[in-house]
Amino acid sequence: MSIRFSYIMKKPTLTEKDEKYLLQGLDRGVITSDDILTYIAHPTTTLLNELYNRAQTHEEALIVAKRTPFGLIKNIDNLNYVLDVIRVDYNNFNGINFSKFRTQQTIGDYAHILSTYEATVATKAKELKNYDKKPLTEEEEEELGVCDYILNEMRDSFDTASLILSGRLDPKTLRLDLPENEESESEPNA
Repeated sequence: MSIRFSYIMKKPTLTEKDEKYLLQGLDRGVITSDDILTYIAHPTTTLLNELYNRAQTHEEALIVAKRTPFGLIKNIDNLNYVLDVIRVDYNNFNGINFSKFRTQQTIGDYAHILSTYEATVATKAKELKNYDKKPLTEEEEEELGVCDYILNEMRDSFDTASLILSGRLDPKTLRLDLPENEESESEPNA
């Protein structure tokens, strides 16, 4: 590792110049994606997006998604990256900046996000229910309860997303402009 890399990895905030240095090192092969993900304490969304986009395989992309700090998820607007972040941990759904995806222009993307979230939560619940090696721990029981709660409470949203993705519901018919307090009192929209 170079002295400059050692200096950058300890910085609380990276500059554009730092990002450029890291990406040039990546291009030259003197820095690996794993070096950046392992040693850079405070990566930027720009840097993580670039690592995600440069991933050669889906496994590499999932590694970037898995190592994405929760606080940076809200800045990601690449749909595939967001979907992978949810696939690695369904709790990451709560970190998404919904105002980017819950618009009339991006409602299809939002439907994909909801569908992925539902599948990830359902898979986790199924894994926990089929856990036959030993009884579930208290923590696992609690997580199973959370999964079941999510699947029940968001059923309308998941169904709406499914209808949008299947083409049986025109997204233009959805009202996305309701204030939060009105939204919680009315029927949920995707």
